[in-house]
Amino acid sequence: MSGFVMGLAQAQLCGPTVDNADVARAEALPADRYPRLIEIAKAARGLGPDREFRAGLDIVMAGLLAGPVRKS
Repeated sequence: MSGFVMGLAQAQLCGPTVDNADVARAEALPADRYPRLIEIAKAARGLGPDREFRAGLDIVMAGLLAGPVRKS
């Protein structure tokens, strides 16, 4: 948890995590080879740092609440 928070704080100190040039580069990639990267870039365009943090925190918490993975 602390690694997630510290990593996001450090990223925010470096400036915006996504800018329009990054999204444009991702959208220019071949859609048949990089469909998920293009999808993520489009979603990140309007996310903003507060929503990005909350979404990431929700993912971390869901994983913690799910408990340990049992090996079969």
